[in-house]
Amino acid sequence: MKRKHLTDILQGNFDKIDDPAVFDSAGQFATAVRWSILLRKTGILGMIGNFDIATTIANQCLRMAERSGIKKLMADSFLSVAEINSDVGDFDAVKRASMQALGLFQNIGDVNGQAWSLNQLARAYGYLGDLGLAGEKHKQAGKLFEKSNNLEGLAYTYNNLAIKYWRGGDVVSAQEHYEKALEIFEKLGMKLQMALALNNIGTVFQRTGEYEQAARYLNKALHIRRAAGDKRGIATCMNNLGMNDMLLGNFRQALARFAEALRIREATGEIMEIGIITSNLANAHSKLGNNSKASQLYNEARILKKRMGDDYSLAITDAHFVLAAIEAGKFEEGEQVLAEVERINEKLQNPEITARVNETKMMFRLEQGLPVDADFQRCISCEISLAEKNNLQVRVGSLKVILGRSYLQKKRYAEASEVLVSALELFKKLKDVYNQGRVLYYLGRVEADEGKSEKAQGDLLEALAIFKRIEAAGWVIRVTSLLQRFQTGQ
Repeated sequence: MKRKHLTDILQGNFDKIDDPAVFDSAGQFATAVRWSILLRKTGILGMIGNFDIATTIANQCLRMAERSGIKKLMADSFLSVAEINSDVGDFDAVKRASMQALGLFQNIGDVNGQAWSLNQLARAYGYLGDLGLAGEKHKQAGKLFEKSNNLEGLAYTYNNLAIKYWRGGDVVSAQEHYEKALEIFEKLGMKLQMALALNNIGTVFQRTGEYEQAARYLNKALHIRRAAGDKRGIATCMNNLGMNDMLLGNFRQALARFAEALRIREATGEIMEIGIITSNLANAHSKLGNNSKASQLYNEARILKKRMGDDYSLAITDAHFVLAAIEAGKFEEGEQVLAEVERINEKLQNPEITARVNETKMMFRLEQGLPVDADFQRCISCEISLAEKNNLQVRVGSLKVILGRSYLQKKRYAEASEVLVSALELFKKLKDVYNQGRVLYYLGRVEADEGKSEKAQGDLLEALAIFKRIEAAGWVIRVTSLLQRFQTGQ
């Protein structure tokens, strides 16, 4: 092999040695070098989102490795195929390739290779709904990385374990593992990986209702990713910042962030991520009262998620669809989709989805005016305790609104007011203006039923001002309708 080609390899000038003729006389070693170069190009292409080309080259590497008979090359090739399919969202393919890689790494006694394969296999199990097996495989990977003192691998394992806990609704354990990952990435000086962990910690704060903290972490991650020109990472941060905006009632700004994230993901063809962003766009349009647009986007997101086989993500999108259907008064359609969520969760047995289903069923009863009883209220109280245990403050507030409404139905006004005021204080603390408006509306209804017309109108006017400011058209109509009843003396 010519010296200039070795120099090109060492300097990473891959395009200069892309001609296979360079290696014609170098035998098996040249095959290995050629394979190594192509595999590195695969990784780079995957990072920048050129998945079609990356997949083609990864499969080319696999064929070369199989012809060479070198097990190490074959194992690394299968692992590369698994990683690309993981980014694309084809988790059945991830599972198959990871198992092939794992078997080969075990055969040659490559501990690090086994650990990386186990991490990919665990990721596949997690997205395919088996969180128990996902956790088991991640922990096996962690032990192997500890054994080989591979800190980078250990950090990725902590990050992946956190995702498993997140999907199971255990945000406390998720945050703990994300922070462990961040600590190691900082120690190693791995900037983009630091951004990964910062982004993920930001989403935990988002889930617990600590939106200012969430924005701080997400913006730190975005700064790193913009500086590095990491477009896929930028899309992730913009999507999550859009979620933060939406939770704070800044729906127009959320739409703009989602649109930027979607442009990037559509350019890279990442179906899984496109589905997630499309679902978030649907949520924002639903809050703005654009019900037909929201319904269209929900259906697009559901099609994409069914195509990817990601039942957990599909169930979450369906749950959002049901809430939007309830607010739009489309109860029959909502009940049909809720039944689909329950069917999915019969397989997944996911506690996070179970909690969402329980909360949604309660809302259905109240919106349809169906009677509630003491068992209903005990069930809500149990869900509130569970949400408090997991520090899910927004859910605590939402469940308190349901409990307050159940007391209103029973004409237990003092208890209804007490619970709703508690929810209002919580949402004010979280700076969640959308839910503040909702609580004020229901407080107004309690006060109206009690005959406290002046106080009721005051709360309703405050709710109306909030909903007009954040352009929540559906709620503007609902509050205005109730205020008109006062004006007409009904």
